[in-house]
Amino acid sequence: MPTQGQVPVAYSLLCVRLDGFIERHSYLGLDCVDHFIQTAMDLAKTKIDLIRKRNVFVPPDKETLLKFQSATHCELCSAKFDSQ
Repeated sequence: MPTQGQVPVAYSLLCVRLDGFIERHSYLGLDCVDHFIQTAMDLAKTKIDLIRKRNVFVPPDKETLLKFQSATHCELCSAKFDSQ
C-alpha cells in the first residue's frame, strides 16, 4: 500500500520584540525548509549580537557574592551542589 507524504512548500515566522514590534518572515517555494533554516540562523545571530551589545555585566555586591560562594543547594529545586 503506497503512503502519501507531505512536502512543505511555505513557512511563516513571526518574531515579537518586547516593545511589541513584529518582524514577519515568510517564504513560498520547494526549498522552503532550507530557506527557513537559513532565516532562523540569521535571526539567531542578529539577536545574539544584539543581546551581547545591550547586556552589560554588573558585578555582584559583596553580600550577593558571599551568598553565591557559600551556597550548597539550588534555590529553585533544592538539589545539592557537587563539591567539584
